[in-house]
Amino acid sequence: LCFLFLHTTFERINRRQVEYCSDFCILIFYNLSQSTQIAHKSSSDYHHHHHLVAFQENLIEKAVMCACEMGNLIDLGNICSVANINFNDISNNELGALPTHVAAVAGQLDILKFLESRGCDFSLPDKFKENALHIAVRYGFLDIAGSLVMSGKVDLNAQDKHGETALHIACWHGYTLIASLLCNCKPDLGIKNKDGETPLICAAVRGNLDCVFLLKSAGADLEQRDKVEILSPKGNVHFCRASCVLVFQDMQTALHLSIRRQHSDIALPLLESMSNFHLSDKDGNTPLHVACKEGLTDVVQRLCQKGCQIDSVNEAGQTPLHIACKEGHLEIVKILCLCECNVHLKNKDGLTGEMIAAARNHHTICETLKKVKQDVVLQSYIKQFIPCDGQPLRRIKLKVFGHSGVGKTKLIDSLRQFGLLDNFLRRFSESNASVEGILLIVRPVGFIHLLRSTAFSNLDDLLKNNKPLSSRRPVDQPSHPGYTRGIEVHNIAIASGIEFSTWEFSGYSPYCAVYDRFIGNGDCIHVVVFNVTDPTEVQYRGVIFWMNFIKSCFSPDSTIGPMGVSNNRPIVVLVATHVDQVEQPISLSADGEWTSSDADALLSTIKLRFCTDFEIHDSIIVLDANAPNCVGMKTLRAVLTHHRKRIVELLPNGCGLLEACVNLLGQLRRTFATFPALRWSEFFRHLQDNANPLASEFHCRVIVELLQLLGEVVYVRCSPTEQGGDWIVINPNWLCQAIIGRLLSAEFLQTCQRDGCYTADEMLLLFPQLLPNVTEMMRLLDAIGLGTVCEFEDDVTFEFPCMNFEQCPPNYWDPSPKRLVYGGLRFLPRRGMDHLMRASFLRVQKHLRHCSQFFPNHLKLELSQWHGGCKLTKNSIEAAVVNFGKDQGIELRVRGPREFDVECFCFFDDLISLIEQTVAEAAPGLLLERHFLSARDLAQHNSVIQTYPPGQIFAMQLAEGVLLSDSCGGEEPFLDVVCFGSKSIALSLTLGIDMKIISVPTGARRELASLLDPMDTMGRDWSILAAKLGLGPWLAEIESACEPGVSKTDRVLGEWFARRPSDATVGALLRCLKEMGRDDAIDLLCRSAPLYAFSPTNVNLQTFATDSGLGSNNSRTAFDTPTIYENMFIVSYACVSSFHG
Repeated sequence: LCFLFLHTTFERINRRQVEYCSDFCILIFYNLSQSTQIAHKSSSDYHHHHHLVAFQENLIEKAVMCACEMGNLIDLGNICSVANINFNDISNNELGALPTHVAAVAGQLDILKFLESRGCDFSLPDKFKENALHIAVRYGFLDIAGSLVMSGKVDLNAQDKHGETALHIACWHGYTLIASLLCNCKPDLGIKNKDGETPLICAAVRGNLDCVFLLKSAGADLEQRDKVEILSPKGNVHFCRASCVLVFQDMQTALHLSIRRQHSDIALPLLESMSNFHLSDKDGNTPLHVACKEGLTDVVQRLCQKGCQIDSVNEAGQTPLHIACKEGHLEIVKILCLCECNVHLKNKDGLTGEMIAAARNHHTICETLKKVKQDVVLQSYIKQFIPCDGQPLRRIKLKVFGHSGVGKTKLIDSLRQFGLLDNFLRRFSESNASVEGILLIVRPVGFIHLLRSTAFSNLDDLLKNNKPLSSRRPVDQPSHPGYTRGIEVHNIAIASGIEFSTWEFSGYSPYCAVYDRFIGNGDCIHVVVFNVTDPTEVQYRGVIFWMNFIKSCFSPDSTIGPMGVSNNRPIVVLVATHVDQVEQPISLSADGEWTSSDADALLSTIKLRFCTDFEIHDSIIVLDANAPNCVGMKTLRAVLTHHRKRIVELLPNGCGLLEACVNLLGQLRRTFATFPALRWSEFFRHLQDNANPLASEFHCRVIVELLQLLGEVVYVRCSPTEQGGDWIVINPNWLCQAIIGRLLSAEFLQTCQRDGCYTADEMLLLFPQLLPNVTEMMRLLDAIGLGTVCEFEDDVTFEFPCMNFEQCPPNYWDPSPKRLVYGGLRFLPRRGMDHLMRASFLRVQKHLRHCSQFFPNHLKLELSQWHGGCKLTKNSIEAAVVNFGKDQGIELRVRGPREFDVECFCFFDDLISLIEQTVAEAAPGLLLERHFLSARDLAQHNSVIQTYPPGQIFAMQLAEGVLLSDSCGGEEPFLDVVCFGSKSIALSLTLGIDMKIISVPTGARRELASLLDPMDTMGRDWSILAAKLGLGPWLAEIESACEPGVSKTDRVLGEWFARRPSDATVGALLRCLKEMGRDDAIDLLCRSAPLYAFSPTNVNLQTFATDSGLGSNNSRTAFDTPTIYENMFIVSYACVSSFHG
């Protein structure tokens, strides 16, 4: 027994588990010495014999305790074989802990089962009145708690010293699974502890949302209250629950307590389930009083919507309005006023809410209440929030795309309503008008550039010597001098009551760098214009260019429809112009419309390629843009009217506040004529001061979204690091034409600064009207993605990557005598989207400059940029990012010392993430492919670099190989190509074939659905895929449960991941597709799925992975129009409808 005791005790000490041995470990050697003395005494001495027996029993008990704690089942069995032990009586310790308690604390399930077989009573308490179930729950042992509950030998409603049941403890600690287990056994949910708390109140106070939902579903009484306010110790010292918590216990319900603890996520679902939310605590405070005090706007809003008593008075004579005014919660005051609270009520001190706000220096609240004192004024403000039935939005956007010279401008002019005389005069004036550009020139184009390098004494000499520099600049030349500059915005009416805000996008290529900021919402009509007199190939390439461009600006819809069709497809109408100049015969239909077989063939091709992305009109409208009353123009008006009606029916109706804001914009445009761009806070302030003082920030956001739908404003979202907030451009033409149209014009690009950098003074020379706002103008240009604001002490410079025409340094990537490791890859777009990479690369340069500006100085990050490339240096590691080929893709190369292979990979991986995130921001609908470069060719600086496409890398992974084969028959280790030769990095990679199916991008899943959804003649479709994925038994269930608007292929993949998550990998899907013979789907998946995932497995790797500093601050900095409306103008606060029917 001594041996077993020492064995179990010292084993426990070696493991540093001394929680329970502290009360008897000191006695070990004393007891051993006592046993030696007793052994030498005469056994006939009764006293000494009794002492020996007592010592032996004490030793056995402690050996049992040690074995129970350590889970030493063998030793415990040996003890039981040599001694007759009653485990229910072993409690000779200061805590009164039994073996069952010790085993429960230590999480020893096997010991508990052994003790159960020996007849242990699990319901016996310790001195804290806690049984084994209490203890197991407190320490979160789900398996032990489940075993004890299933044994049926514990009382679920047993209460400990503090009156808590096991369910109280589980809810207090947030053990949802344990609480669910206990609730399934139907315990008493209304038992209160000594503090008067039910399990629901415990969960609400602690903010354990899942437990609250669980108890609510189990039928807990939501209106039970606690007792009085006390300082309550939670739990006991020994079992690690020793903290004393001040619990607000003054006859409050769980709703009161969750609000007081500011747990809105708990208060809202409780509120939805309660029928009586007027219950007050001992001070007369209802939940509304408490929510107003704590500033929980969403809770106050929902309470008002539920019809609570707005003017209820507590014991101090305070209404919710008094409390909100006292605490300075302006948004809550507005909500209460919208619900028509009585602003004239006084508290016991004779003070109204306005007086309280004034005394507390809450001046904004005070001014708001002054404006709504009169009931007539208040009603007029409230009425502005109510949607106008039968009054849809009067205008939506019409976006017109096409190359320069196809007739976009004349088409928009002809869409207007013109009489015969107007039409004649218009044609006459156009035939005699000169083709001068409409660009607003504030200063001669070459003024400040020559000012830097010459010393002309007067302006006349300067202008005489201002010669174009196009011969030295790789600037695209426009097709004609009268091309559209930037984006022209006009409001037109094509018929009575049919209005559009037309946005004409210039066909000049440099402007494409910022078009993504103004495209991306489907609540408008897109018109793609082409010249029918151009050769068929030119027509096809032009239409494909703009269709791909528009597609790239739309984020893939998360819901994938049948055949991969997006559920919210943008509407596109194709228009062919110059039919009056066509030489080949074009037939006339019976109703007088022009038809063309070439146009029909073009439409069929476009529909086949883009039918899943766009809703394309059924025919190409062939017309003469110079003839407003021709049949084609009338057809176009009818088509636009039809699609406009469909779109408007899905949008929220207008309201009085919207009309007030439209009128306000006219005033603001006159006030801020020189710089018509306001920060969010400033625009919000003007809205409150001049339109409606009760408008909240939520209302303001909704109004801005509606104004964008009307084409009245442009909302530009800034990065999180930007101070000052987002921008509201109240004059779209100023930004899109006067600013962007000028800066990216051919005339300006030919004479701009060669390095693309402008100081604040130089920007002021370009736009002298911006004298007080030149710095803010630079920040606005930064927000829309034209460049980066660079601050050096007191100097501010703006860098335009699109104007950087510096030559590539001749030796930026020369061979090095040092032993270096190399790595690289090329980002290539999908077929037909090469033209998008130039704009994406410019955005990459912008974000790299941003990173270098906000980078910690001690990391020594250096960046140099030139036309089509840049070099980034971090300590001894170098990276080059270049525009590969003729804007075909982006190439990334990284090299560094061999001993820094891990740092090189982490730097490489961060740059990959930055580039991919930047491209995803500029073109969310563009899928990039990673083509890795040969590390051997990079190290040898070969002129031709071997590439390994993603399909080849996936094939190597499926074959469980380690070598990649090049086109010349050579082989190269995957370790060198991807991991810079680092084995530690290789061990931290999850290969692409092992990644879960959910890692495949949404756009790729949609294309996969378009391949596998259609019924295949050989049965190689989604149904066979489901069978091969092991979903055969559930195939009928999946098909019947699949909603009409959901792809069956995507549903199969979702069910596969849900039912068999461990098997749902990219590699398993590739093997199934190979068995099916679907090489097209395999090729798609290989080009889209991630090739690997990097997850650092040790501290050093994690440090390198987070220390490169290349985080992307990308966010969609501007959005064209809102994506969510949800009929928010049921007043944002539906409570208004409860007062106005």
